[in-house]
Amino acid sequence: MYAAPPDITIYGKDEKGRATPMVTVETDQYDIKVYTDAKVKPRDAISIDATNIDLEPDGVDAVMVSAGGDFAFGGGTGGNMQMVVINEGNDPGIFFYRPSQPNANIGLNLGAGIVAGPIDFNESSGKTLDRNTFAGKSQGLSAGAGLAAWASTKAYSNNEWSTPGKENSSPLLYTGDLVGLGTGGKVGVQYSFTQSAIIGEWSIPFNKKK
Repeated sequence: MYAAPPDITIYGKDEKGRATPMVTVETDQYDIKVYTDAKVKPRDAISIDATNIDLEPDGVDAVMVSAGGDFAFGGGTGGNMQMVVINEGNDPGIFFYRPSQPNANIGLNLGAGIVAGPIDFNESSGKTLDRNTFAGKSQGLSAGAGLAAWASTKAYSNNEWSTPGKENSSPLLYTGDLVGLGTGGKVGVQYSFTQSAIIGEWSIPFNKKK
């Protein structure tokens, strides 16, 4: 009998109370199922292909996977979704984030796509690397050309943006460069100011590392 490959699946409940996949992250590294009481329609399910992404590379603080699109989240703003795998510190695990307000974008809309890459946490920022690190304000540049996509992301330790005329002088909290697949469209470049919230019931904490 054919066995389904391992993946990360977040389940909600359909109108009859049956477990229905909301988010499926295809990966060869994990076989995890999380069941929630969130209401979901099968047509709204999100699928992310992360089979070619190493989610636990040696010596990397965290890995971020960002899926672009107009996803609808119960009780929240539609938009992109991030999955972060924290590998270092005292709060390792897999955590999901949604926009807590509409993004402020400058440039061309790049549409859907998926990018992923390592996150470098600034240990000298005075903060602790945990699931709350990636909730709040961040900003970055993204670009796409055909099926290629790239994005940078960064956040400051005071949880504020840095904008022209109002430069943020506080230490960086984290930085990252992400690469992946675009939508096959024309060349586009966009700078975004985002504010995210953790989706608490989707959290998958691991045992603390020694």
